[in-house]
Amino acid sequence: MFLRFSIRVPKDRVLFRYGQSRELVAKAAQAIVDQEFARFLLWVDGSHNPRSGLAPFRYTTARRGKTLDIVALGQEAVEQLLTKGHMLSSALAREFGTSPCDGREIGRCSITLGRTPTGYRIPRMIIQKYHYEEKFRAAEREHKSGNPSVILCDHVAQVIGRDLVRQAELMAVDIPEEIQIGNVVLDDLKPVKVVSGRYNLSAAVRFSMSHILRGPWAAGHLAARGYGRILMTYSR
Repeated sequence: MFLRFSIRVPKDRVLFRYGQSRELVAKAAQAIVDQEFARFLLWVDGSHNPRSGLAPFRYTTARRGKTLDIVALGQEAVEQLLTKGHMLSSALAREFGTSPCDGREIGRCSITLGRTPTGYRIPRMIIQKYHYEEKFRAAEREHKSGNPSVILCDHVAQVIGRDLVRQAELMAVDIPEEIQIGNVVLDDLKPVKVVSGRYNLSAAVRFSMSHILRGPWAAGHLAARGYGRILMTYSR
């Protein structure tokens, strides 16, 4: 189960970069009376440190940055946002200087076997963490020189498979064991700043898979900030 919680953004506050939606919610959430809900929404503990485990909220945008979207994954996150989302709507309305207004869409995520491999793309995926995985620097240089790195492509396939399983477990969705991910193509490799002095490597990703995804799915690091959204590609 997932819930898409949408709030219209004023014309002068259009959201144009990754992480901006979450930053805006974090700022507005300081005014929410129920700070336990605010911390759950931002997936931080009482000291505002990130909690362990997969964050059940994804902060994205829609309509070319004119709408702030929060995708809640799993029963607990959906129930919390359904019952207390009005607090966030009011907080963001005060931030924008507008009247409270939000849209809500409930749906289900699924993964089913397709007749033929299905193509997918990820506009911007955080594919590895430099801080922990220095060995990928050489692979990055190789890839940028025009020689597709098998090490990087295999790593990305493993991360996608791992994160599909993690999200499925969060939502109590049955996931097949025989999922096959292949034809991984990485383009536009570039660093993404996480905190001061620390960068992660990102890429535009294309791949094919034996199964069909329905609903919002994401893979890679910093998915809560909007990175890693998996989109189906369609043939013309």
